[in-house]
Amino acid sequence: MLFHPGFSTASEITSVSGRGVGMDVVKRTIDSLRGNIDMSTRPGAGTSATLRLPLTLAIIDGMLVRVGSGRYTIPLSAVEECVELPASADTQAQGRNFLNIRGALVPFLRLRELFRRHEAARSRTRRW
Repeated sequence: MLFHPGFSTASEITSVSGRGVGMDVVKRTIDSLRGNIDMSTRPGAGTSATLRLPLTLAIIDGMLVRVGSGRYTIPLSAVEECVELPASADTQAQGRNFLNIRGALVPFLRLRELFRRHEAARSRTRRW
């Protein structure tokens, strides 16, 4: 139902919402790339969407990061440098998310908070 043209949950129509144009366009685009979308809903837990694209379209240079039980790819074109957050950063942060890297204050985001992943952090062992 979510992918049908005209489907909307908006209570009123505005210039940008309530017209039912959205997920049907996404589905048509994914279909045109020979991919598919799988939806899975658990009452009280939410809905997850899985997008599958042909391998030739999904290849990008990226850095794979794990946040809780999730894995995410960050395009390498968006990565300038990779540094490990020192354990002392939490005790010294005092609500500020900045690191001193070679004398420059560099802001950082905690992906665990951004993605709302509350699982305990795993050990930092490398698996190749």
